[in-house]
Amino acid sequence: MSPILVIGTLAYDLLATHDDFGPGERRNIKLQSITQTLGGCAGNIAYNLRHLGSEPIPVATVGLDDYHGYREHLRDLDINEAGVLTVPDATCPRGFIFTAPDQSQLTAFYPGPVGNPAAVSRRMHALLSQYEPAAVIIAPEQSIVVQAAANALRGHDTIPMIWSPGQYSAHLPADLAGALAELADVIIVNRAEMAELETVMPAAASGTANCTFIITDGSGDVTARGRGISARIPVAPRQSVDPTGCGDAFTAAFAHAWLAGHPIEWCARRGIDLAAACLAETGAQCHFRQRV
Repeated sequence: MSPILVIGTLAYDLLATHDDFGPGERRNIKLQSITQTLGGCAGNIAYNLRHLGSEPIPVATVGLDDYHGYREHLRDLDINEAGVLTVPDATCPRGFIFTAPDQSQLTAFYPGPVGNPAAVSRRMHALLSQYEPAAVIIAPEQSIVVQAAANALRGHDTIPMIWSPGQYSAHLPADLAGALAELADVIIVNRAEMAELETVMPAAASGTANCTFIITDGSGDVTARGRGISARIPVAPRQSVDPTGCGDAFTAAFAHAWLAGHPIEWCARRGIDLAAACLAETGAQCHFRQRV
């Protein structure tokens, strides 16, 4: 089985729940619970893909000071670490995620050591040459890293590519967004991220981009459009505990089904189902505990 390269982050998440912001102009949160879990979009997607039967290779830059815990987790899952770049005297990325009772979230993210573009490019070329991957997923990551990965992918047009810009949608230079849209076969975003992409990528707004957009909307319908597809896939009410990682679960399940040759609508339904399983647990990498 050919592996799937997943470009993004391996992070430790600190999850907290709260009632609401404090009164008046003081943005003062009183926390009700705190949980530390494993996260980062590359890690989350790789976790889901591995449990679905795919062979992911996360491509990420981490700090060597505290990577040992994540390394043990990846090895327990038998996930290939060939794409992990370690930086000495640095710590891994951190996500600080605050969830309100209505499931709205405030996220603060420390990206960890800045990936060296030349090192990322060399690692990508080596992985593309050695493994001949079945697909590449570009998950949310700093523009400098995404640019290096995109450059490495040029000339590999036959490799299917899924792009999920996530929280970086609002920070992408227009030229990079356009280049990624040209490389991508599928772009997965939520409704807010799509609105941000449309401001830097005219082809997204006009519908002329040569790719399929999959647009999620929380508990609302999923929309698929582009490349001759126009569909709305309903989302049934589900138990909601913690939305952290649901988008990554959706992306992984969609990718796994899509690479198996299933229709777009069916792939979206598989994404909805796995996102719902993630939603019913606390943390982004806990929902397969009841399945193994």
